[in-house]
Amino acid sequence: MGTGCSKGLSAPWSSSYPLKILILGKQSSGKTFLLYSWRYGVDAIMSVEPTKHFNVDTVTTVSDRRILVYDLAGNIGYRLRPFLDGTEGIVYMIYVAEPGDSIFKEEEESIKQLIQERDLESTPFLFVIRGHPEGLKGVSQDLTDRLQATLEGKQWDIMCVRDYSQEDADLVLQVLEKMLSRRT
Repeated sequence: MGTGCSKGLSAPWSSSYPLKILILGKQSSGKTFLLYSWRYGVDAIMSVEPTKHFNVDTVTTVSDRRILVYDLAGNIGYRLRPFLDGTEGIVYMIYVAEPGDSIFKEEEESIKQLIQERDLESTPFLFVIRGHPEGLKGVSQDLTDRLQATLEGKQWDIMCVRDYSQEDADLVLQVLEKMLSRRT
């Protein structure tokens, strides 16, 4: 009895059920560009308008894993809470415009608050730093040094990517998929 009801239903951890991730970061950090790179390819992107609220799309990885991606506006602030429920991964975008740029105190505090959210307790974080190659030198280590204590016991990684690089966008998706597969 009841077997008829269970047929055709997928468990949340099955490979047919998409994993939910959020792409977060300040305005103009490259969140929408990353999503569009995964969905359509870098060469197909003519321009990207600033996100007013959020974009959502499903991307499929090389290994046919479906990921439901929420690209949230950089000014989402207190409206973030409804999106956290059921989130299985966070991609946090950081843009470094000039050599020697560092993460501003304000952004560091936002990242720390996000990491400590109760709904994200066991959620992996992937920090993606993009920008001018000369500007990226040392930023990854700086971020690690600043957040080390907050990230203790969490699954996380940091990568640097070049602007307009499909190879780098694909690598971000591969690293993200690997992180998510360790979780499920």
